[in-house]
Amino acid sequence: MVSIIIPCRNAGAWIAETVESALQDGCAEILLVDDGSTDRSNEIALEAGRGKLRVLTGERRGVSAARNVGMAAARQPWIQFLDADDVLGSGKIARQLAFGERTGADVVYSDFRELCEVADGAYEPGEWRRVDLSGDTSCRVFGWPQWIQIGAMLFRGRALNRVGGHDAAMTHIEEVNLYLRMALDGARFEHDGAHEAAVWHRKHRSVVSLGASNRTGFHAGCLHNVQLAQTAWASTPPGLTPARRAALLDDYEFLARFYYVHDRPTFARIMESVRSLTPRFIPKAPALLRRLSQILGYERAEAVALRYRAAKQRWQSLNGRTVDDGFWNKPSMAVYAKAAAAEGDDARGDA
Repeated sequence: MVSIIIPCRNAGAWIAETVESALQDGCAEILLVDDGSTDRSNEIALEAGRGKLRVLTGERRGVSAARNVGMAAARQPWIQFLDADDVLGSGKIARQLAFGERTGADVVYSDFRELCEVADGAYEPGEWRRVDLSGDTSCRVFGWPQWIQIGAMLFRGRALNRVGGHDAAMTHIEEVNLYLRMALDGARFEHDGAHEAAVWHRKHRSVVSLGASNRTGFHAGCLHNVQLAQTAWASTPPGLTPARRAALLDDYEFLARFYYVHDRPTFARIMESVRSLTPRFIPKAPALLRRLSQILGYERAEAVALRYRAAKQRWQSLNGRTVDDGFWNKPSMAVYAKAAAAEGDDARGDA
């Protein structure tokens, strides 16, 4: 049977539907971890829980710590994490439970679908998300294209306990950190192949996501996960395979563009890691940055790109108009090479 853990802070608008979706075959108990709600979330959840729900007190340290509180109190061998505004698909628990017992999987995962807010309080079905974690799972679990909403998964409790559950210090991208540590520990991830959505993941128009509201924290979490993977892979067989190098470089490229603008010392450290993987790094995109990097080197190309973006913003501010992005996408290479050369030592200093 399954313990369902719902971390909750001020989810009164959705918690009844969430709890009701969890009351399905295979659910032995629902543990709502109150992480500092000031609305009626707890009372509403208890009413919807039909005697199967207990309210636990969280530590007000965020979702990772709240999920760990639930894990410590869980009485069943399988764990289902469910966000307080998401909705489990019909039959999800029993289907994944049977699949996990039959295959011996440590983590069962399925497809999920977005539930998008189209007007205040009104939601419609959105994008269907299918992810493939087969092969080298530790290589595939991080990076946005492979992100799986945690509600679409079912975890064997002993596999979670082997890695200590969530890293309570992680406030962003914490699910990816958990998946990565479990994969590095040898956990088996299996897709159950069902054509039904395992969970409906709510996308709010009226609520700014944690990652969008704190980009620094989001990127710091991504960087932590990439560095964790690189360190682990370098010290254990089969080492840094071509697929692992490619995965690391994809994420480092994404991070480098952010840190070049916002934190130059961290950018420098990222580039040290990148150069250890590929001495002459050329980014994949955008096309102009790639071409400039081939001519000038990546750091100086970023210096030119940053100055272009600043000039574009100033032009927009002065003229009250937007600049056609085709200007950046269809450049004259001679113009940009000349601009980079004019930067001289200043461009190198920016790197």
